[in-house]
Amino acid sequence: MPFAATVGASKGLRALGLFWIVLCAASLGIALVAQHAMGMQPCPWCVVQRLLMLASMGCMLLVLGSLRVPIALVLPLLANFVFQVAGIAAAGYQFLVASRSARCDLGLADRILIASGLEQAWPWMFAASTSCTEAASATLLGFPFSLLALGFFILGLGLALAMAWFAWRSVFGPDPALHTISSAATRQGLR
Repeated sequence: MPFAATVGASKGLRALGLFWIVLCAASLGIALVAQHAMGMQPCPWCVVQRLLMLASMGCMLLVLGSLRVPIALVLPLLANFVFQVAGIAAAGYQFLVASRSARCDLGLADRILIASGLEQAWPWMFAASTSCTEAASATLLGFPFSLLALGFFILGLGLALAMAWFAWRSVFGPDPALHTISSAATRQGLR
């Protein structure tokens, strides 16, 4: 039975990981099309969220590559969890604070982008070219991009928790002691 649970858990991890990679790629694709084909320029918080999505995709690739060594799942799953929480914080801050602020000084998101050097290395992906107030007017299906990103990262957090459960099952499987107690109680008519 433990082997069957491990195989099932690995399939669940694989399915969720692939789903998340496809979802991240689609989200980034929509953002790039909106930027380059529709003229919706990203703000610094939008770009930070792109970076977090890419980091999350990288974690999922590591998870998919380490399915045969369950203990190796711990670090990429933990990092993915942290990236989802950071994404929720970034999207929430953008939606609730930055998009309503008329001030456009050098904020945390700008400092992250400048320190990373990504804005200069890959400007087509990481150059922030508008303020958060202006970016808030950009919508998809009637919703601001920042609110969609918040929902995206909340979904990602749910998937991260589900993947942690599958990883737990992959490492430990069902508890044989519980099955022994349960079957003994059933045989004695105690249930």
